[in-house]
Amino acid sequence: MATYQHILVPVDLSDDSDNLIARALDIAEKMDAAVSLLHVVEQPASYGGAWGTWDTTGLEAQMLEQSRVKLAEIAEKNGIASERCHLEHGVPKVHIHEFSDNHGVDLVVVGSHGRQGVQLLLGSTANAVLHGASCDVLAVRV
Repeated sequence: MATYQHILVPVDLSDDSDNLIARALDIAEKMDAAVSLLHVVEQPASYGGAWGTWDTTGLEAQMLEQSRVKLAEIAEKNGIASERCHLEHGVPKVHIHEFSDNHGVDLVVVGSHGRQGVQLLLGSTANAVLHGASCDVLAVRV
């Protein structure tokens, strides 16, 4: 059995995040590993049309601040130190891979939906993490 030193849990800040974090903390306790949380705020689509393009800068700032607060709440509830919580802005699969590669992550814990087929089973982000990760990936049913 592999031993892990650094486990990454990409969270979407939903209630399903608790299941993923619990699984990661269980593994971490058995292996004396560190757990990091990562949430990536996706950039909202640009809106435009006959009335021109809408500036989404204020919306992005609001999304980042709300995500920062929610991530801190989830971390506190699960006993994860604030320095182990990371918030990024952009494309989730890109930031998950970059974080894993740059921070010595050796296990990524992602959520699966339990439907049929690999794409439905994992979802597009989880599937991209699985196929692009340079470390082990554990899919947990949510």
